[in-house]
Amino acid sequence: MPIALSHNADLGVRVTRMEGRLALSEIADLLALQQRDRALSAADSVQIVAQDIELSALTQEERDRLRAGFNTLHASLDIFVLRRSLWVCAGEAAYAMAQRWLEGRHTRDGQSTEARLVRALHEAGDMFTPQELALIRSGAGFSPIARFDAGHTKIPPPAHRR
Repeated sequence: MPIALSHNADLGVRVTRMEGRLALSEIADLLALQQRDRALSAADSVQIVAQDIELSALTQEERDRLRAGFNTLHASLDIFVLRRSLWVCAGEAAYAMAQRWLEGRHTRDGQSTEARLVRALHEAGDMFTPQELALIRSGAGFSPIARFDAGHTKIPPPAHRR
């Protein structure tokens, strides 16, 4: 399960967990889903990247194209307050990838997002409350939205989502 997306409607937070060998198709499918579900895209987001994530299948050109796609999506959202976007990357490769992904990002870049990169979830206490961090860590109250695994996207029917 390289990418698993879940959402807590009460918190207005979506969590994307990435692990294993990440493929272009998985991130492209995640982008396509978020382009279709703009309300989900506007939610605060937490990306948790496994320490041993394998990124070698993605070229820098592909990463840059995907980044541009997500930037365009976020800039097109009508967000009246800042959206929180947290990247949790314990591993060196993931941290370096996220640093490049977030390069040049700031609250006035047209994406209405406060972005932050940390190595551990507990380091985000200035962005999320202790209660929010506890729920994000445990997954309590989060409903599965989709799983992306090398072309095998699984999206549960809306009845299973909240």
